Amino acid sequence: MFSITIIFSKDKNNRRNKKNIVAAIANSGGIRASIGEETVLPGSTTVSRVPPQATSYKPVGAITQLQVESTLAFNNTLCAVSLTPPQIKSVLEEGLKAHPNALGGYPQVANIQFEFDNQKRSQVFDPTIDTLTVPGERVTKLIIDGKTVYQKLMFENTYKEKRFRIVTSKYLLENAGDNYPFRVFVLKDQNKANPKCFHQDQVKSALASFSDDGKEQDALAEYLLKQ
Repeated sequence: MFSITIIFSKDKNNRRNKKNIVAAIANSGGIRASIGEETVLPGSTTVSRVPPQATSYKPVGAITQLQVESTLAFNNTLCAVSLTPPQIKSVLEEGLKAHPNALGGYPQVANIQFEFDNQKRSQVFDPTIDTLTVPGERVTKLIIDGKTVYQKLMFENTYKEKRFRIVTSKYLLENAGDNYPFRVFVLKDQNKANPKCFHQDQVKSALASFSDDGKEQDALAEYLLKQ
């Protein structure tokens, strides 16, 4: 999803926090276009994902600056926040509440796996008063950084109070975009949540220089250039 290490490689203060970040959560609505194509290959009856095709100016598989800019058109600022498994579950519940309807709030994740049942009760969050009025029950299993933290309606005691450092966008973290309740958990205990955003205005270091450091486009471009 995000390149969660590239963001922290550019100054010593960020490098100090690099090892703490384990996962990322974004909303589907922040991804505005596909990189690559979906097609039915010869001899097949199923849809396959294929890399970007060759053009007169680039080989097959090459990704252009325009594609990065189109895919992450909002170019949100990236931020980090430390949440407990119950809080992360609540964030995912909010993103899943409209499923199977295809809305922009559906969660896109990195280093997080989850199972859910869309027949279960959906969450109700009122962002006008930053209150979770009805807890969701759709997430049935949650794995964070390889650790099973929730299953069979119970949180694992070993991890229930553990804080996991998550990368997300400023839109979701501070603005409750798509009703994501990150802000509720920051307000509850700002010291433990320790929110930090990484945009450095007019600072364009490392390999990619078309977007400021700490923005989505820069993180993706830096990641791609290092592959």
